[in-house]
Amino acid sequence: MVRPNHVKRSLKEGRLVVGAMIAEFRSPGLAQMMANAGFDFMSIDMEHSRFSLETVEEHVLAARGAGIGSIVRVPQKGISHLLSRPLDMGVQGLIIPQVETREDVELIIKATKYAPVGMRGVALRRPFADYGKGDAVETTRAANEETLIVIQAESRTAVKNLDRTLDGGPVDVVMVGPGDLSQSLGITGQMDHPEQVAHIRRAVDICSKRGVASGIALGNPAAIRQWVDEGMRFIIASTDTNVFTDGVEQLVTAIRKE
Repeated sequence: MVRPNHVKRSLKEGRLVVGAMIAEFRSPGLAQMMANAGFDFMSIDMEHSRFSLETVEEHVLAARGAGIGSIVRVPQKGISHLLSRPLDMGVQGLIIPQVETREDVELIIKATKYAPVGMRGVALRRPFADYGKGDAVETTRAANEETLIVIQAESRTAVKNLDRTLDGGPVDVVMVGPGDLSQSLGITGQMDHPEQVAHIRRAVDICSKRGVASGIALGNPAAIRQWVDEGMRFIIASTDTNVFTDGVEQLVTAIRKE
């Protein structure tokens, strides 16, 4: 049986969903900690981490047990098995980096959705279906419905092409990558630069007109709130490394303060 994807359903209902990126720590206990904290999902990073598929599977199974959503950011676009294998092991959604064209989306949908929407390879008695022996038509239909597809708009070209890019297939979320976007614009790290803000607003406006959720990955609560107020509903609030190192630094500073 394919489980309901509460993150996707919340987005369809217009609600805000908040998660954090796991890129360093391997403990399956993180899923329960994040669920206890009130996160809607955990995003497991394979683009900027050393995580293997085995590590990803441990996090995903822990997330299923804790009742928190699991989303994997894959290493790159355009290679079908990098997208389909995490889905087979029970991931409820994918974040695909560096998406810039309609053709990119067409390849993503082909790899992640079963027929008649795409051509994802059929192997049904897998973790995503709780190893159940279900009806093939119903299982593939449910998987298509419940899988969340998030594309990252991370460049000047991606934002420029975004309206046409969304013609490539059923995308659920466009997530702006602010660091890479600023680099593409020649203003690396300047998150408040007018050109940076204008490009992000353009992405939000296009998504709003197309009925697609928009989102961003940021670590500053005030900046996050700004974009939530402007319509973003898919938020990656921080990373495990940021939360740990900042928290430890604050603790040590408070203890040593004279």
